[in-house]
Amino acid sequence: MNIFHNIFNKSNQYEADTKQPSAHIEKFNSFSSILESNNRALTIISDLEEKTSGDFIYDINYINIAIDNLNNIVESLIDNLKSLGGKKYEILKSKNDIIKKEILKELILKTDIPKDEFTIPISNLDKSKASSVGSKNAQIGELKNKLNMLVPDGFAISAWAYKFFLDSNDLQNKITNILKKVDIKNYRDLEKVSTDISLLIINSKIPEILSNTILNSYDNLIEPFLLNEIEVSSIKNLVSVRSSAIGEDTKLSFAGQYSTCLGVRRENLIESYLKVIASKFSPKAIYYFLSHELTESDLAMSVGCVSMVNARSSGVIYTSNPINPDDNTILINSIFGLGKLLVDGTITPDQFILSKTNFEIINIFPAYKEMKLVLNINGDVSIKEIPEPNRNDLSVNKDEIRKLAELAFKIKEHYGSPQDIEWAIDENNIPYILQTRPLKVIKKNIQKQIIDNSNFHVLLKSGTSACPGGGIGIVHHVKSTNDFTSIPESAVIVSEHPFPGIITALNHASALITKVGGVASHLITIAREYRIPTIVGFTEIEKLVNGTIITVDATNCIIYEGSKNELVDSLKSENDIDDEITSFNILEKISGKVVPINLTDSRSPEFTIENCKTIHDILRYAHQKAIEEMFSSAKKLKGESIPYHLKSDIPLPVDIISIDESYQTDKKRKINLDKIQSIPFKSFWQGIENIGWTLPPAAPDMKSFMTVVATDMTTQKKPGFDEKSYVIISKEYMVLSLRMGYHFSTIEVMCTEIPNKNFIKLSFKEGGASYERRLRRVRLLDSILTKLGFDCRSNGDAFGSDISYLEKDVLLIKLFELGQLTMLTKQLDMALSDDSEMESYKNDILKKIN
Repeated sequence: MNIFHNIFNKSNQYEADTKQPSAHIEKFNSFSSILESNNRALTIISDLEEKTSGDFIYDINYINIAIDNLNNIVESLIDNLKSLGGKKYEILKSKNDIIKKEILKELILKTDIPKDEFTIPISNLDKSKASSVGSKNAQIGELKNKLNMLVPDGFAISAWAYKFFLDSNDLQNKITNILKKVDIKNYRDLEKVSTDISLLIINSKIPEILSNTILNSYDNLIEPFLLNEIEVSSIKNLVSVRSSAIGEDTKLSFAGQYSTCLGVRRENLIESYLKVIASKFSPKAIYYFLSHELTESDLAMSVGCVSMVNARSSGVIYTSNPINPDDNTILINSIFGLGKLLVDGTITPDQFILSKTNFEIINIFPAYKEMKLVLNINGDVSIKEIPEPNRNDLSVNKDEIRKLAELAFKIKEHYGSPQDIEWAIDENNIPYILQTRPLKVIKKNIQKQIIDNSNFHVLLKSGTSACPGGGIGIVHHVKSTNDFTSIPESAVIVSEHPFPGIITALNHASALITKVGGVASHLITIAREYRIPTIVGFTEIEKLVNGTIITVDATNCIIYEGSKNELVDSLKSENDIDDEITSFNILEKISGKVVPINLTDSRSPEFTIENCKTIHDILRYAHQKAIEEMFSSAKKLKGESIPYHLKSDIPLPVDIISIDESYQTDKKRKINLDKIQSIPFKSFWQGIENIGWTLPPAAPDMKSFMTVVATDMTTQKKPGFDEKSYVIISKEYMVLSLRMGYHFSTIEVMCTEIPNKNFIKLSFKEGGASYERRLRRVRLLDSILTKLGFDCRSNGDAFGSDISYLEKDVLLIKLFELGQLTMLTKQLDMALSDDSEMESYKNDILKKIN
């Protein structure tokens, strides 16, 4: 269609030669622009609708750009409709503005940060304070104050304090502007933006009133230890400074996306606070919140300062099996020392599977643990090797397992949903709950079909399913973020361990395989959110060769050679994220104003501008009215100057206006059909020639003849087939005004490679026979064209029919059939003397067409 935007800039010589009717060409130019805009808009809508399925990774920038482009396209379309049909469509612009405002309201919706104290003790917190201190801090207060559970003592630095810090340094606008143009699919771009924002934060001065408040809260926290004459250098005086952003640990986990500073003393506290704030803008964190369509300014960073637990063992509890929640089990993952090596995927944990019914251990999977992370008295942490004889020792005993299960069950019952719980047991064997968040579980659906895999070549079987499903892709091993730039699309990402930076490459991943790590690491939690088929503990990753194509069955932990699309399709339908804990989705909210279509029947009295409720409705209405305006214009072609004449054996004069072609002709300006480039006109006329010029299906009786004579005398019609017909053509377009004897028809067609643009519209009226017989022909046409898939309507002897959104090849077949039908039904009204003959003619015509 782009050719239509350029064809009118040709030389004056061409314009003079063709003598094209300028008014209709101008209308056609507007019409073609409408079709082009309609198709572009529908492409965006289809893409937005596809994204809401949950199978794709995208970000808030994608949504903003898509909606901005859509608005511009629709506004241009409406302007062209006004050019085509006049000011009566001005109201459509007003309706579109109303819908646009509703969409933008959702996109710019801001979360108010409640004014609060700069710091709040955990003893004063519960889950109702989540909007002020973030869910992580709020839930720790909930566990302590509502369930009497043992949690680390401490205080929260509120979101209001974060806002105060940003406002004092005028940082928010600077950060927003830096983030506007980031490409989350480009890791180097993420790194640069992350560095720029982090330096901006670290180099900003924290207001003295805020820093003093934080230090005073720390002093109050450690005062009991000082009163008990515990040395200032004691581990008791160390705190963990950790994130608790608004939105974190809710339906979106943000697992592992922000920093935690361990073993912090008073002199390092303010510095650690700024580091945690800056970690909100790490590459992986930027990727995470943008890919979940979240606006950064709505994610104020509260921070928690809690006493360090000198962990002998630590781990994660899932109160349900995340990939099979119906199996009635609890999963406990455990390692020696601090839990960081577990949640960042550095080592594989011991795993315990317990019955929910009685907390009895069903199965134990001990892991080979070479190291542990320990807290030193000077405040730093270090990795220590575990002696060889102890590396297979279980990190917790059976009594501790049962106690942890009981605590987890109590937490799950309190919240009424599955939980992901982090815990630690200190050197005095006392268990602490460190945090709890909603657990993403995958509900099992009925598999569509059983795939016969007997002929599949199995490469490897290994590991544990962390997220079920299937994926096909090229094997790509990654050891660090340096390997991200060369990741192909739809890659099977293979890694030694699930290091957190991999999150920024998940948009390229069809599947994820790691050698070490358990189902409880932060990256695997995120992979489940993104529904990336994942296998962990796959011990033979070295046998997966870079660059080879494989199929990953992450449900059954099998790797097949080559592409097994049918298997992947069956696994896709097998599992899905539970709807109750699916991530909050801005796109789901705005799509209700974009995607649905309410105006379906153009003949309905409800097909009005007032009933346009979505962008899709606006497009549907404008598209229909554009066709009607162009169709109405085509009926006025009779008086225009016609440059060419069709040369054909059919005695039916047709004059031609060619919009995008000029022809070398003789003085009579006649053109053979094979010289014409218009695809729709050629297909239609070939249908006419296929039947050829035939006599009426039956000779009219005397009554019919006298009816025609009477009609001529009363209406002063000019009978005969020498009255000219007219057609405007381009390569992809045709509008034909066809006069055949006493009846007149107009056929308009758009035929492109893009189904959304394609349509056939037919109008048919009049005839030589009596009104009663003309009505019979209308009913006959209705019956035949309905059989051929057209949408038909009639009012008296006026008949209309249309069909749209067809593939090009299918539409050309319909045009050929329409040409055949034109010849088979000419003057048929004279033969239809009674209703009984209609069925016979219908069957005979359909046989000839088919």
